[in-house]
Order: sequence, then structure tokens, then C-alpha cells
Amino acid sequence: MENLYPIPDDLSADVAVAMVGTGATTLGLLHATQPTVDDAVLVLSAAGGIGTLLVQSLHREGIFVVGAAGGATKTAQVRDNGADIAVDYSDPDWPERLASAPRVSVVMDGVGGRIGRQALELLAPGGRIILYGWASGSPTEIATTDLISRQLTATWALGPRMVPPGGWDALRSTSLERAATGEFRPLITRFPLSEAAAAHAAVEGRTARGKVILTV
Repeated sequence: MENLYPIPDDLSADVAVAMVGTGATTLGLLHATQPTVDDAVLVLSAAGGIGTLLVQSLHREGIFVVGAAGGATKTAQVRDNGADIAVDYSDPDWPERLASAPRVSVVMDGVGGRIGRQALELLAPGGRIILYGWASGSPTEIATTDLISRQLTATWALGPRMVPPGGWDALRSTSLERAATGEFRPLITRFPLSEAAAAHAAVEGRTARGKVILTV
């Protein structure tokens, strides 16, 4: 019973499922990062479940957002979602497209690998990178010399720093409320339960958009 949450009126069950996990994690990342209007934030995997909500939240707060995703379709989606700039990181030279943009001061990294490392190189002196996963298969490589030479801060977000007073229950309840009011508009890819194998393949192949939900 302790893992049951009331669904607000006019909120569908599949959206509520996305909010309990993805929405709560997004709020926790924002709590750990505390971005302000003085920041320019680079969101990796900006067309994913968490990335979609991060872009929406940052845009709503008036923060300059660079959203990075793989492929033209996802990049267009990121732009429509509110990113000031959307770049396709399947292009190895994608960082060069940000040469005329405001210098990135925060990186939200759930991708890792080569892309995460490229994002780290874009950080301005004194910037910070928040790591919360490695969808690429390996974490972003960060050396002590990276932190010292440019006074960077690197934080693994999925820990106590991420959870405000009230804990995960508060994060989940708030995320449900934000979805009910329209502040959070999750992107959901739905599969019937009978196609669970296809859903797993879409997640592993990174072809799904947003949060993957199995419906009965």
C-alpha cells in the first residue's frame, strides 16, 4: 500500500505511471542542480522521457536550453518542446554547431560515452556536469585534471543530494500534480503488453521516444 499513489482527476493512468518514475526523477535532478536564468543548460538525450521534462521545466523558468538528441526527427521534437537550440549528436561534429551559442554552464548527462565527453568539453570554466546515467553503455570519462584546470564540478545525481525534504514521496506527488496542471507534458511511447519484447527492443535500440509504457 505504501507504493500506491492517488491519480489526480483528468490524468490518465499511463501518464501517471510516467510521472511516478520519470517525473519524480526530473524534479530530483532539478533540485540537485538548482539552475538559474544566468545558466545555459545542455540537456543530453533531450528527446527521452527525462530529457523531455527537463527541457520543458528549464524553458518555463526562462533558462537558456540546448537540447541534444539523435536524428532529425528527435531534434525537431526537442525544438518544438521549447529548447532554444536543438542539435543532432549523431553528427560527430555537433559541438561545432554551438560555437555561436551562449557558453554552456550546466550539462545534464544521462548518456555518457563519447557524447558525454564532448559535452564536458563544452562546459565553461566554473561549470558543472550532473551525471545520472549512461545510455551509451559507458559513463562519461572525467579526470581530476579536467576539474582542476577549469574549476569544474561533477556530481552523480542519483543519491541523497537529489532528494529534497519529504523524500521520494514528495517528488512523486509533485510530479503528478504538475502533470495534472499541464506543467509536465510527458512524451510516451505505448506498447500493448503482448508486445513487451518489441518495447524492450525499442528501449535498447534507442528508437523509442520518451517514456515507454506497456498497456493492458
